[in-house]
Amino acid sequence: MKNTKTITLSREERKMLRAIKSRMRKAPAADYAIYKLGIETGMNRMKLHQGFYFLFGIHIHEYLVEQRLALVKKLLRKTTLSVKAISIQSGFKNRKYFFRFFKQKTSFTPIGYRKHCKQRAS
Repeated sequence: MKNTKTITLSREERKMLRAIKSRMRKAPAADYAIYKLGIETGMNRMKLHQGFYFLFGIHIHEYLVEQRLALVKKLLRKTTLSVKAISIQSGFKNRKYFFRFFKQKTSFTPIGYRKHCKQRAS
């Protein structure tokens, strides 16, 4: 996203964006549909995207999937939940997307990642 002009955010808008980021970190599996966040914050879609990027240097969707990926890794390492349960519990609604995304980001399938982590722990 190219930012050709400076974005102006009020103190309240900055506060709301920080709260959204904090919620995404604490509960990445929740539904963070942009239109819902827009209603909640009173910001339009463009301002949400630009404001988040302006404040944090990362796109809102990218931040969310990073948080979800971190949760998936943690659940794979620390639980015996099925991969399907983990994908659902971490907010990935589409299993094909989940598998493809995980493999792209880690070079492992979820099961392969779990095995790899267990081998390293031994």
